Amino acid sequence: MKDLTDLRKIAENATQSNWIPYEPGDEPGYWWVWQEDKLPWYGGIAQVSESDPGSVCQAMTTDGNNPEQDKADATHIATFDPPTILALITRLEQAEAVVARVRVVATGDPTEYGWSEAMLAVLRALDGDTRG
Repeated sequence: MKDLTDLRKIAENATQSNWIPYEPGDEPGYWWVWQEDKLPWYGGIAQVSESDPGSVCQAMTTDGNNPEQDKADATHIATFDPPTILALITRLEQAEAVVARVRVVATGDPTEYGWSEAMLAVLRALDGDTRG
C-alpha cells in the first residue's frame, strides 16, 4: 500500500464529486462510474469493461478532451483497489480500537489518578479537543 500522503494526493487529483455506479437505461448491462450530480448526462468517469481480459474499466471524461484528468481518474481508480481499501479499513479499525482502550482506562475522573497535564492533554485530544 502506498503512503497516506501519496493516497491523499491521488484522491485530490481525481475528479472531485460523488462517484456512483450507473447503468444507463438505454444500455442495460453496461456499467459506468458516474458523477452523481451530473446524472444522466456528461458525468462519466469510467466505463466498466470486460472487453479485454485483465481490464477492469476505461477511464474517460465525457468530452474526451482532457487526457490529464483521464489519467488522474484512472490512477485514482487503480490505486484505490480492494486490497488498498481493505488495508486502510484495517488501519482505521486498529486505531479506533486503541482509542477505545484508552477511553476505557480514562473512565472516571483522571485527576484522581494523579495523571500529568500531558496525559490529560492526550485524553482531551482523543475527544477532539484542540486545546492540546
